[in-house]
Amino acid sequence: MIRKECHSQLETMLSEIKSKVLCEPEGNRNKLKLTLHKLETAPKSLFHTFKTALGCTNEFKLSYSYEQVETHTVSWLVTEFVPKQADIDVLRCSSSPTQALSPMSRPPLELISLDPNASQLCDVVLLKGGQVLVLVEAVGEACLHLYCYPRLGYHVSKNPIRSFKRGHDLWAFDEALRTLALYDKNSCCIHFFRFDERYEGIDRVGDVQLAHYAGTKNITWIGLIPGKREILLVDDENRLRMCNFASRMMRPRHAVLPTQLIKACITPDALCFVAIYSLRETGNGGDKINENGTNSISENMSISIYLLDDSFTLLKCLSLKSMIGGNVTDFHAECKFFGPQLHLVFLFPGVHSYTLTSQVMQVTSTQQKCQIRAIDAHTEASLEACDKTHGVPGNGSLVALNYIFHAFDKYAISPPLCPEHRNLSLRFLLCPPRHDWEDDVAKGSCESLVKSLIRNLEGKGKIFEGLNLEVSFKSLRGNRPFEEGFSAQQQSIARWLKKLLCLVPVQIARAENNMLRLMIDGLEIPSNVEFSDAVSLANILHFGTYDLLLESWKGKIKVVSSMGKQSSGKSYLLNHLAGSLLDVAGGRCTDGVWMTVRWDSECMYVLLDFEGLGSFERNEQEDMLLSTLSAAISNVTIFNKKDFHMDKETEAIFQRFQHGVTLVKDDDKLFKGEFFIAVKDVDSADVEDLKVEFHEKIQTMCNRTSENFFLRMYDGQVCILAFPPFQRHEYKRGIETLASGIRETATQYKNGRCFLQDFKLVLSQISAQDWSSVESRRIIMRISTLRTHLQSAITLGHCNDGEMLANLDNDDDIKDDPMYSESGIHGSIQLQDSGLKLAVNQTGDEISGMDDIVESLRLKFQAAFPRVDHSEKAWHAAYQRFLSSLMDRRQNRVLEWLRINTKEFREDGDIQQLVLEVTTRLVELKNKVLLCSCKCSKCFLTCVLLKGHYSDHSCLGTHICSQECSFCQEEQIMYFNAETAPIIMECTDVAGHSGRHDCNKRMHTCQKNCIQYERASNCNKKCSLRANHLGEHYCNSQRHMCKEKCSLPGCENACVMAFDSEHERHVCHEQFCSVQCSMPGCMRQCATKNHFHELEADAQHFCSNKHPCAGMCEVPGVCNVVTELLKQTKRFHGQRGNFEYDFVSEQSEDRKGCCLMIPAFTRKHSGPHVHSTNTNVVHYCDKRCPDCDYYCQLPFGHAGSHNTVHGNMKKTKFVAEMEDIDLQDRKYVRGESGVAEMCAMHCRARGRGHTHLIPCPEVEGNGCCTGKLYDGARHLSKGKCQLLGVKTPLDEMTHDTYWEYISFVDPCEEDEREVFSLCNHVCLSEEHDSGTTTEKSYCTEKLWHDPVPKATSAHSGSGGYVTEDGHHFTCDHAKIAPHNVIFVMDKSGSMSSRDIVPTMAMFQSDRLGCVFEAVLRFIRMRMQATTSSGFHVEDTVSVVLFDTVGQLCVHTKPISESVVHNLLHYQAAGGTTYSSGLEVAGRILGESRGNPQLDGKAPVIIFLSDGGNNGGTDPVYEVHKMRMKDPRLVLHTIMFGTDLAGKILKDMANAGNGTYQLSLDEVQLARSFEDLAKSLQPKLVALCNC
Repeated sequence: MIRKECHSQLETMLSEIKSKVLCEPEGNRNKLKLTLHKLETAPKSLFHTFKTALGCTNEFKLSYSYEQVETHTVSWLVTEFVPKQADIDVLRCSSSPTQALSPMSRPPLELISLDPNASQLCDVVLLKGGQVLVLVEAVGEACLHLYCYPRLGYHVSKNPIRSFKRGHDLWAFDEALRTLALYDKNSCCIHFFRFDERYEGIDRVGDVQLAHYAGTKNITWIGLIPGKREILLVDDENRLRMCNFASRMMRPRHAVLPTQLIKACITPDALCFVAIYSLRETGNGGDKINENGTNSISENMSISIYLLDDSFTLLKCLSLKSMIGGNVTDFHAECKFFGPQLHLVFLFPGVHSYTLTSQVMQVTSTQQKCQIRAIDAHTEASLEACDKTHGVPGNGSLVALNYIFHAFDKYAISPPLCPEHRNLSLRFLLCPPRHDWEDDVAKGSCESLVKSLIRNLEGKGKIFEGLNLEVSFKSLRGNRPFEEGFSAQQQSIARWLKKLLCLVPVQIARAENNMLRLMIDGLEIPSNVEFSDAVSLANILHFGTYDLLLESWKGKIKVVSSMGKQSSGKSYLLNHLAGSLLDVAGGRCTDGVWMTVRWDSECMYVLLDFEGLGSFERNEQEDMLLSTLSAAISNVTIFNKKDFHMDKETEAIFQRFQHGVTLVKDDDKLFKGEFFIAVKDVDSADVEDLKVEFHEKIQTMCNRTSENFFLRMYDGQVCILAFPPFQRHEYKRGIETLASGIRETATQYKNGRCFLQDFKLVLSQISAQDWSSVESRRIIMRISTLRTHLQSAITLGHCNDGEMLANLDNDDDIKDDPMYSESGIHGSIQLQDSGLKLAVNQTGDEISGMDDIVESLRLKFQAAFPRVDHSEKAWHAAYQRFLSSLMDRRQNRVLEWLRINTKEFREDGDIQQLVLEVTTRLVELKNKVLLCSCKCSKCFLTCVLLKGHYSDHSCLGTHICSQECSFCQEEQIMYFNAETAPIIMECTDVAGHSGRHDCNKRMHTCQKNCIQYERASNCNKKCSLRANHLGEHYCNSQRHMCKEKCSLPGCENACVMAFDSEHERHVCHEQFCSVQCSMPGCMRQCATKNHFHELEADAQHFCSNKHPCAGMCEVPGVCNVVTELLKQTKRFHGQRGNFEYDFVSEQSEDRKGCCLMIPAFTRKHSGPHVHSTNTNVVHYCDKRCPDCDYYCQLPFGHAGSHNTVHGNMKKTKFVAEMEDIDLQDRKYVRGESGVAEMCAMHCRARGRGHTHLIPCPEVEGNGCCTGKLYDGARHLSKGKCQLLGVKTPLDEMTHDTYWEYISFVDPCEEDEREVFSLCNHVCLSEEHDSGTTTEKSYCTEKLWHDPVPKATSAHSGSGGYVTEDGHHFTCDHAKIAPHNVIFVMDKSGSMSSRDIVPTMAMFQSDRLGCVFEAVLRFIRMRMQATTSSGFHVEDTVSVVLFDTVGQLCVHTKPISESVVHNLLHYQAAGGTTYSSGLEVAGRILGESRGNPQLDGKAPVIIFLSDGGNNGGTDPVYEVHKMRMKDPRLVLHTIMFGTDLAGKILKDMANAGNGTYQLSLDEVQLARSFEDLAKSLQPKLVALCNC
């Protein structure tokens, strides 16, 4: 395995390779590959690349591939072993858990290529998703690089996802939680990091300071327990301890290993800890030498297996040699699951290869018995040495029975909220193994076992009420098969299916990255699913089968939520309350929010199980979102507590609830629940005291502010319930009391569908952080749903999916009468509206138009009412009424559908707009079925095409008259004998002709041309009089019309005036104006009853209908604020690193259209444009937050400050006195955007005494401030602004003043604001960092207070001390914080310049003299502090002067003015090399670490120069090296003179966690040194919109 002590061996091998390569011709050097079969220096954690290796003993070879000798690159190859899927399938179905598996090898793949002189491979982890984590350590730099490759063999060069420059002496990784732990030996601290879900980034999530725990030091091994927030620690005293890094609590008990730990691993089921250690040590300090002369490690080594619980019980102990069957010199051990088998796998070297072997571990948790078996295809050896059993004894052959009663132990037998009588039949099949078998004895044993299990459960407080347990037996003799029917309780298949569907809870959300991340069917929302806002997000949410259950439930709905701290029994209580099957465990078992349902005859209960609050994984923002969700939707919220005191942690959780108060909006259905505090493990004698204590604490919290969460979120309905320990029978009575209280609570939802809609909407709004009223989003969601089906409703009379138009809340169908009767021509027809196509789809994806739709209707009508049986006029009128009646019915049904589904929102402007829009479309649809009234162009029937058609007029018939010849009928009457009578012929005239019918075949008529022929438009041409008549010839037309076209330009109709009458204007049959209505968007005709209306001067064309107004709302304010949900998680790409953050949403103004109707025959309505006729409609304020650009949520013209919920501070950027900015776990550079921060959370993160910056509003044209400031604000000097990196003049404001200035309500709580207003100066005593005092000590005064006089603390009796710069601290220290001060000062030739001279005559008149004078002021300032405080100063001072060479002038002398006197003889000369002085300072630090008198003093370096650096090593690197030697080091830098080399000095200060100052003259230099002697003030950092 790769060991650091073997690194020299690797170098030797590489030297041999290089010598061989150099012997080759130069052209072949880069092509040579050498394979090393004997690999003695393999990586120490190389086994991680073989995590899928299997049970049988196998050998494999690893090869180095060495190419390009010039770069000395070693390529690591990996061979992967995987199980055969067929073997796994057989093993899962096999009754024998000890069946051997055969491995299958895959071709070697290149893992990574490294230069062994620069890097060494440390660890490799193969993830379940196929990714590969690779840890590489840089040689000589103590830097650990972390790489992630998508798969094995992916060897494309890439940058590490993170590099750790220190603190990685030990590491551990847990894939289940994506957590990496790094142990820093110097600081005795474990740092925890967490990968994102794609393993593209890693963020620091917390630390555990082991120095805070007694007896925990010098850690030699760490391991993360899979799936739990716990870490195992082994120290150099062989103690095994367990720490919960979420709560930062160390388990009270520990185990002591027999001797020094050598190897260790944790089983992947988190059940056992496997330790390998040496049983005895050799006398010569090395390993024992066996007969063959090799080190025999395994002979002296033992394996112990411990149970991972509070007991650390030793389960098994056996020698390593008995397991691997021989001696080995080195090995690696790991636990791994293969199918259902748990393997303990060993990788150990042979002479020329490595051998991989495994043993199967069997651990029975109920018996706590461990067996380790070596398995192959032929033999099975059971190693039972030192078995240890404890707990309840059981029968190994009845393990299934244990599982049944284990379920009774963890879950409810008869839940009181949803009681149900159940039958459980246990049938024992007795299979006698021999002839003397007695059934009665076996039956007695089984019954005794069942009774024993029941007694154990009853001893834990279980009550077997409502469960009918029946035990029966059946004996099987010989080889007869078992054949017997079982009688079961009959139940409805629907009820059984409902029970089946709700067995498995579904995860609906999880809190992450300061937001609520929602799930679809229990899985994360795929990246390709698009949604733009809360409503569209709600429409895509789906909760699996629970959607079906809730949609189908017609009764009441109640929501019960369980919250509380982690491991407070939240899931356990819900399970025993309602019979749910939520996961329960001793540690953290709930991630996010899980949902399940239960029901009784009257009500369905939706159960929501929330993850633990106040945990290590969640921050305040995430806990606030979870609590807001619970309060909004729940009828009952159960807050679980394990102790009966209102401690600070509980108050902190309630404070997180409080942060959500400002988000609550008044709503009839939300925030109407009750808050139940369920206190666990309370004795009956303590119940009254508990209620008094909780009542008083809650009353105190309510009195702090009227806007507390008890009143706003729960309407003051708080109930305290005390529960005894759950093993007692009284615990069930407590649950029954809780169930009774839940039944008595009111419900706001009449059915499951209404609840499901609101639930998804609330989830989506919280996820999108859209804090507008839920009512407004309900309206948008309802409109969205209606619009989804609207086109189908208008076109086909049903919804998109073919379902009937119905009430969306209860599925009641809209009435559909299929009968149509026609009184005018006596008949009826049945046509159902649903499914009848009456319109063209607006999407335009259909070929058929309105003509085809009307034609299909005509055929249906004509089939029921034949045209030949009625007069033409009556039939045409009936056909028109038929079409109009279908449209009227469709209009009534669609409008009724809208009315029923919008009755709760009928006064809303958007609803009114929708109704107007639909009404207009339906009216226009009715106008589209008006028929043409002209005559057919080929006959005299009326045209049945739609009005305004462009083709020739047509009756769509044969155009031939279908009646019998009138003359043939008369002739037949004249015959007495019917047989001899002539046949009656059919009329052959055109259809619709007037007069008598003529067959034109028997010469009944004259047949000569009518005298009006070619003079009239409707002449039938042939004379219809009898043959041989006397007089003029006339056709059968009763009136001959004018043949000319209508006089209206563009009208193609013929004139209907008599051709022989005098008329100046040709008039057609149309009576109305043919011009379209002039109102925009209207497609109807002008309603003026004058066909020649358009010829009139100033003619105005209007239809007779009202028109919707096209104007926009003119009411001041914002009609609607649109919250657009963008991509939820973004990645911030900064100069110092990348991290994920929440970009919640963007807001924009939605100016709505006018909802008023324009009266008929007018062009505008009276009054202004409004978007709603509701006089109570709210227009919102148009003021935006200057930082996040969110709109004020209050009505327009409101009094007082603006108010909003705030979002990402996208309009700001960071300004700061230093270049690098660390804000919690996020790292920024000055000038970067503040988009990843959120207003309220940013203020809370910056904490005490933080300030805000704004562009100075009182700047005149010359850039100077007029000085008109106010309380809580001060103008920053020009130099200060330059130090902040901005050119714009700025004002600095306190937190309260800033929010008052921008006129927005402060989003932080009152107690938080009180902290923000306090001074942020910190006491410098080292006692605050050494553990004597646990917290920092701050100045007791207000922010920006006047200096406190020195005598204040003494005279007032308040204690503490006052610093030189006037800050009062209440802490008492035996001494002022001692420092080891090292001055590193430039004495190069430029320091001899006399442009700046000291004020004291004792110093030489040049720059170097000014520096000496400043040092003297520093010393006097430190010594003066002792005079006023009475403390004894124990500072030591060293002075290093440098040019190109560093010179130690004063070496760790006690602070005194004599230090300066020893410097007066030094003169300025030479060049400037920063590293020469820093190297001397580094040696002083190294010597101080071993000196007990100096090691307790905090090291401080003050570095000064007046010019740039020339030559030497990188000074920033030198600072990093010194910080690695002593992390306490603080290095300040001062640039004296002009800012020529300010950049490098700034970088040095940032690397040394200090400050950089620019001193332009001797006065500023003196002040700079004095400031370093005063109390520590945090550097100014702010987000500014400048």
